[in-house]
Amino acid sequence: MIPSSPRIVTFICGALAALVTSLPLFVTCSFWVMCFNDLPGFGDKFRRLVTAGPLWFYRWFAKPRIMMSIFHRVRLRRFKKPEDVFEPGCAPVSLLVDLEGTLTEFSPPLDSVKEAIKVFDRVASQSGLHLSHVHYVTNANLSALLADCPPDLSGRIHVSAHKPCFVPVKGFQQPGTVVMGDQYLTDGLLAWRYGLEFALVESAVRRPAWPRLQFLIGRVLSPVFFRKMANAEPVHGKAQKPAPE
Repeated sequence: MIPSSPRIVTFICGALAALVTSLPLFVTCSFWVMCFNDLPGFGDKFRRLVTAGPLWFYRWFAKPRIMMSIFHRVRLRRFKKPEDVFEPGCAPVSLLVDLEGTLTEFSPPLDSVKEAIKVFDRVASQSGLHLSHVHYVTNANLSALLADCPPDLSGRIHVSAHKPCFVPVKGFQQPGTVVMGDQYLTDGLLAWRYGLEFALVESAVRRPAWPRLQFLIGRVLSPVFFRKMANAEPVHGKAQKPAPE
């Protein structure tokens, strides 16, 4: 069962990023020990445990990164407002959009969430993006929102998503999909796991203490996972005619 406490999520996301970052060091040390030391008994077992743990974790966490090197960094763009992602020449094929901190305030009332989704849907439609290609993904428990939405909208909203471990529907795992959010360690690592582009949006509201700490940790580690791109560059991937399932 994945915890939902902000403190625990922040700690886990930081640990995930740190472990992935340090994996090359573990591998290097493992090879060095195997080549230059013969550690029998407990020492040998301990070495195997220490080196196997990070490798197992990386294989699980980065399993979606098919045919990608651990050193492959995904594209990062920075935007001041969410609607800027539709700038001419760089509009995405599909979008995975964060809610809290990106489109809404933190711990928002349901009415403001519905209004924010309505406004962003309108902007996406005016930009030529079919709404079936726009899904909203939040770690917040907004299950009451789903009960109050029509089926065509509730099917595009994913609550208690546990980013970055969220698994997008297959149509959103392809090149051309952009993950948009305000956090490196949740939205950004979700994009990194699937080799997608990450659109970092400046939060228009003041972050509470834990989201602020999470952002600072992510910013320090971001050069390991992301390479900054000019906003004018086109998004990778060809347009998809059928809507994602």
